[in-house]
Amino acid sequence: MAINCGASAIKGNGFIFHQLNRMKYSIGPTFKSISSNDIKSAGIMVTNFAEQQKNDVFFQQVDETITFYQSKFKKRKKGICKRCFADP
Repeated sequence: MAINCGASAIKGNGFIFHQLNRMKYSIGPTFKSISSNDIKSAGIMVTNFAEQQKNDVFFQQVDETITFYQSKFKKRKKGICKRCFADP
């Protein structure tokens, strides 16, 4: 994620990434971006490092599960569309 036209970057771990990813951001032609004012007012809660790692693992698993089911849904939708619009 970039800050204002890609001029800056945020260094952090997956926990910080997921906190920022919950925020509203704009999508440019090549990357997601978030304004520095939004980051300044974000109010990100930071826990101890062990808790951050647990949360990071949890959110990675959630993201992987969502990606898996999105893929299955797209394949199923493609198959249904193929059958619906196939020549008899």
